[in-house]
Amino acid sequence: MGRLVGQGQDQEPERSATCRLRLFGSLTVVDRDGHPVPIGTTKARVLLALLLLEPDRLWSVDALAEALWEGEPPPSARGTIHAHVSRLRQALRAAGVGELVCANACYRVEVDRSLVDVHRFMATVTAARAERSPAERLAGFVRATSLAGAPVVADLRTTGTLAEWVERWDEIVLAAREDELDAQLDAGHHAIAVAPLAALAAEHPYRERLHGQLMLALYRSGRQAEALRAYQHAHRVLGEEIGVVPVPALRRLE
Repeated sequence: MGRLVGQGQDQEPERSATCRLRLFGSLTVVDRDGHPVPIGTTKARVLLALLLLEPDRLWSVDALAEALWEGEPPPSARGTIHAHVSRLRQALRAAGVGELVCANACYRVEVDRSLVDVHRFMATVTAARAERSPAERLAGFVRATSLAGAPVVADLRTTGTLAEWVERWDEIVLAAREDELDAQLDAGHHAIAVAPLAALAAEHPYRERLHGQLMLALYRSGRQAEALRAYQHAHRVLGEEIGVVPVPALRRLE
């Protein structure tokens, strides 16, 4: 999904300055000097991604084996996991970003969440949603979505448990982008919102909220005929392709 145009668009993304454990895009661990730290094989990277995405969870070796080998772990799985854990523990210590700990024969990562881009993103989104001023809300969402320039762990082949997390984060990021666009409309930036809304509505044609936002942005930009055509397109796509009648709110807007 492309970046949205709005306030703060020329700011340097926060992830480059503060996030040293990065899951948006390529899974990356960087040290205090900003240098990447090697974190091992693909299986080790998937293991670290799971631990970072769900840092409060205590993962048993069996649960990790099920996730890493998609329900069919080999006899060597336990030994392989222990080797990966040892390597990852060394990498995290070398980077000075956290500790991989064992508790009750389970593993978890102890880390400052402000150093992890997905958790900083979520905290920033939560703060933005609490703002009353449209301008402040918009600025907060821009700060948040600047962290999410690519899908979570886009460099890893995602199946099974990790794939479920990736799908969940795709939805979280898209909802934040929709909130950002709502804030843009509330702040009166109707014309600016049209292009990103059109792109997102084309990318996610079954997302009724995006169709409604696009209609509103066009109408408030003095493009009433285009707003009506946007509704007709949404009605056709939703009805013909997935057999859904647009929700009453969308029909009322039309």
